[in-house]
Parts: sequence; structure tokens; C-alpha cells
Amino acid sequence: DIGETIIQQGLNIMERHLGPTHPDLVSVQVGLARIHEALREWDDALSVLERAQATTGGHWGSDHWLMVPILKERAFVLRKIGQRQAAKEAESRAKAIAATDGILAGTLRFMSAISFVHQDA
Repeated sequence: DIGETIIQQGLNIMERHLGPTHPDLVSVQVGLARIHEALREWDDALSVLERAQATTGGHWGSDHWLMVPILKERAFVLRKIGQRQAAKEAESRAKAIAATDGILAGTLRFMSAISFVHQDA
């Protein structure tokens, strides 16, 4: 709860200074979504991820590599709320984007191997 408050305050400050759609906000938004996930606040997590996805798409396009962690987080949340088909679609899209970048694909395989990527319990 304190972590959520601190991240949200930081995000608010950044938004005031950079604007609500600045690309530097994306990593903070994904971090905030992860806190919402830990608290099982699925709707809040999805809302923050949608903002991150819109910002990334607006600045770099919908196939930019920064979409990969956003889509992976989105898939995780969608699975948790029972939207398995939408989760599969998000995961497939993340994999397709990652496949276009060999270094990114290798990094994601490494992260999966050492359990940094979410696992369904």
C-alpha cells in the first residue's frame, strides 16, 4: 500500500512536468501496474497498462519493443480475471513483437528461465 502511494505520487509529479503521455512514464506505469497486481487490484492494473500501451503506441507505434512487457503484464492480469482468450492474444502479440528483435527475444528467454516473468499459480 505504501509502495503504491509512493509510485503513484512519483507518477503524478512526472505527469505534471512531462505531460500525461510522455514516453518516460511507461516504465513507471508498468511498475504501478505490478503493485496493483500484487494487491489483486486487477481493474486498476489494466487501467494503468492501457495508458502505458496508448503512450507507447502513440510515440513509437504498436510494434515497438516496449509493448512486450506491457502486453505480458496485460496477459497476466487478463488470465487472473478469467479472460483467457484475451490473455492468449496479448501473449501472442508480445511474442510476435519480441520475435522481430533477436536480442529482445533472447533477453525474454533468459528472463523466463530465471523466473522474472510472471507464472500462473
